[in-house]
Amino acid sequence: MTKTLEAVVRRRWLPPEYAVREVVAFERRFGEKHLALACHAALPLILTPELVNLIRINFLDSEDIPWIAESDLLLSPLCRPIQGDIYEVEPCVREVLLVELQEKFGWRIPFQLAEFLQFYLEKQPDWKQITELTRTQKWIAKTYLDPDSTIQELTDDLDGILPEDNPVLGLPGQSYFSQLVEILAEPLERTNLWDEHQYLVNTTRVLAKLLAGEREGLREEIELEEVGEGELMLISPVISQLLQNLENEPQPTTSPNLFAYDEAWVGRESLINNLISRIRRSCRLLVLVGITGIGKTALGERLAVELEDWFEDWNYYLQENFDNQEQTSDFGECSS
Repeated sequence: MTKTLEAVVRRRWLPPEYAVREVVAFERRFGEKHLALACHAALPLILTPELVNLIRINFLDSEDIPWIAESDLLLSPLCRPIQGDIYEVEPCVREVLLVELQEKFGWRIPFQLAEFLQFYLEKQPDWKQITELTRTQKWIAKTYLDPDSTIQELTDDLDGILPEDNPVLGLPGQSYFSQLVEILAEPLERTNLWDEHQYLVNTTRVLAKLLAGEREGLREEIELEEVGEGELMLISPVISQLLQNLENEPQPTTSPNLFAYDEAWVGRESLINNLISRIRRSCRLLVLVGITGIGKTALGERLAVELEDWFEDWNYYLQENFDNQEQTSDFGECSS
């Protein structure tokens, strides 16, 4: 059997324990009816006010859920804005909500929601202007309704962005497919094409590691599984070629150059967990303020260490000293 490869993409999601806390906090604040709407609305991943409204009307009309629950959901920590009135359910939160959905409303409801989503997309030309978001929703609906053909189509598309005659990283679609397969993880497991499923998952997970610059030990993780009289490689042969091409390239910096933080740090666990949770959600800018010497720099560096999975290469980690008279003190100029 092949090893289970780590999903690098999931590092950018909320940790499962934080996702559970967010769902529990949402239910405590708004109640069971709001949670019922959240569970149903989680399946499409990408939401608009119109879509949430239609889900409430078509699936929860008898539950007497107030209309304000729609905006309460979209503006809650369970969702994050993408652009305009388009929102995304945080992926790990979505997985928690989908488990709740089946436990409370039965195993058939995800398939009914998938059929509704498929019909909705066919009737909504405005969505077709947002190509990647529309593609993701269509894949979600199709995966629940026909996981076998979905795996075959995804595999064909994946092979298309990993051409054997040009095995390079960074081609359009590679990062998207790595994320998409993780989003579709649960319904994909319902397939009867287990070998093809393993091929798809392994290939996208190794690809995600390569895109993140994590090459060490990858070759040892790629295995062959004997099937019948021959052998089936449960990973794209292009991946092996990519690894071979990258072996002689210099490795990226894997450790930061920190001067205020050290591994002997103790305390402030509650503060650190709170700030990490905010950053992993929708916080775009976090400002630490306080008097000189209180430990702002050390705290910032500690947060960077805790969030190191977001740094594909520590060379992209930037520190600026605004006390340095030789450089500009304009934060906007430095941050750009």
